[in-house]
Amino acid sequence: MKIRRILVATDFSPIANNAFHTALRIARATGAKITLAHVVPSQVVIHAGLPVGIRSEVVRLSQRMLAGDTRRLEKLVAAARKAGVPADGAMHEGDPPDEILRIVDETKPDVIVIGTHGRGGAAHLLLGSVAEKITRLANCPVLVVKKRAAHRGPVLVALDDSPMAAPVAGAAAAIAKRLRVRLQVVHAIPGTETMPEPFMAGLGMRAWREISEIGRRRAAEEVSRTLARAKVKLAPRDIRIREGRPQDVIVDTTRMTRPGLVVVGTHGRRGLSRVFLGSVAEAVVRHAAAPVLVVRPRT
Repeated sequence: MKIRRILVATDFSPIANNAFHTALRIARATGAKITLAHVVPSQVVIHAGLPVGIRSEVVRLSQRMLAGDTRRLEKLVAAARKAGVPADGAMHEGDPPDEILRIVDETKPDVIVIGTHGRGGAAHLLLGSVAEKITRLANCPVLVVKKRAAHRGPVLVALDDSPMAAPVAGAAAAIAKRLRVRLQVVHAIPGTETMPEPFMAGLGMRAWREISEIGRRRAAEEVSRTLARAKVKLAPRDIRIREGRPQDVIVDTTRMTRPGLVVVGTHGRRGLSRVFLGSVAEAVVRHAAAPVLVVRPRT
């Protein structure tokens, strides 16, 4: 995964500030350029239905807020350049997620960086309405940054047995190399909770443990083949095969390993068929104690 251009969507909130610094770290490691985008909600919507006597005051207030946001954006651009990262910024007007998606289509960034929710109050049920829509519909990888500060730990990549596993592994390995941190893999296999109780009772725990061990060996072999296809070499200690639901295994592993970044893959269908990211990716983005990069094939 080559990262030459990073688009950072910002609303100047503390979470957006975390997203900016995360993007800055990646840009410094990869030599990428940062584009900072701030979207102001349409003034037509804000002023609709207001009495004429009040409207002029609201217009002046909106202009002062716009001037303040412009200064904030200029400060972020200056901070990035001071850190040695090429950067530019632009103010846009419209519906924030739709406008950001339009910018993505025009500028074709290699990755979008965004916070989970902004200064508009409580967090959305999933990611925050803006981050949620961008993560689901953007045609490139999206890095979702959390409220808490990121750890300086390894890159943790979650691999399954789908065709996307090798590209996801390759992307994670490239980022880990650039950041000069270890790459670790987690892979989930079915646990005893997925087996019907009558089957378990008839089989016996000793036999089940033997079957489970066979499953672990086969899973490790599959992960090794995936890494080979991605041309990634890892020591056995950096590969974790764990039993349980994939989303639970991944989230729990982040709590144990404290990674600096989690990488997950999801399918890249666009439109109505992609109402959800997929239960695993969505749960990881929502609950993992680290920034999460969602990788999908370009369409």
